[in-house]
Amino acid sequence: AKGSAVQTQCLSNLKQINLAMTLYCGDFGDKTPSANSVKSTSREEDIWWWYKELVKPYAGIKVTTTSGGLYPYPPDPRGSNDMVFHCPVDRGWKDYGYPNPHYTNPSLDYGSYVFNGCDNAGNPPAKTTLLKITLSSVKHPSRTWMMSEWPIHWGYSWHSNPYGKQDIAFKDAKINVSMVDGHAQFIKTYYNLALGSAPFGYLTKDIPDSYGYQNGPD
Repeated sequence: AKGSAVQTQCLSNLKQINLAMTLYCGDFGDKTPSANSVKSTSREEDIWWWYKELVKPYAGIKVTTTSGGLYPYPPDPRGSNDMVFHCPVDRGWKDYGYPNPHYTNPSLDYGSYVFNGCDNAGNPPAKTTLLKITLSSVKHPSRTWMMSEWPIHWGYSWHSNPYGKQDIAFKDAKINVSMVDGHAQFIKTYYNLALGSAPFGYLTKDIPDSYGYQNGPD
């Protein structure tokens, strides 16, 4: 029962974040962020984490910037206003060098959830992400995910894991996601090492239709 309550809370969080991103896009000609949309005080940040700085105002969170319009790290990342970006069972990813929950990590902008904008590891962003497009151009908005828990990138689960707390990729890992059309689901995700160890890079044709989701906007 406790696990079910946590999973439901995550769905609620993702719906709110999804709405915040939709509102943000609405104010910018229906366009999603580009890979370099967010700068911290020192560099351009990875948008799949740092989208948070763009959508905070739309989620009811006060935002302050430096004189140059750059985004500083939030002074109180565990404040009540920020909890919508926290998954209660987020445990980080120890084997990858993140031994603590992502929502405690300043380099990840203190968040458990990601935007579908990951363009690293040789990923072809035009085919597998929602970077720099109009939301209205997404052909299958009820299948194309926009926000998700971090493990969607690597094929494991924080909620239902046969390996306990070991973050090992496996087929049919269950993850909370929210789709472009605004609804959220607890879905099984596809993992096939022959296609690569990073499932966020799988093309639409690679993911069987029965899984009910896709990465790209096609």
